[in-house]
Amino acid sequence: MTTRPIRLTAHQAREVAVAASVDPRTVRRVLRGDPVRSSTGARIRTALARLGFIPRTGPQAGDPSVCAGAASMGDLGEAC
Repeated sequence: MTTRPIRLTAHQAREVAVAASVDPRTVRRVLRGDPVRSSTGARIRTALARLGFIPRTGPQAGDPSVCAGAASMGDLGEAC
């Protein structure tokens, strides 16, 4: 499975930059894979995850095991 590159609008890049206390250009550098300080990259990746721009790992929506568990509990919610 290959990971898709994260694409952000200018507004979203600014949101991440503010959350990580960096310049939006630095956010773009990290997303392109350009070298930045490890502490800066970590802050940006943390901000991306906290703001929901990095997909969560684990069972995904539509996963049959998630749907089966939800169905047995009588609540399909938005997952299925």
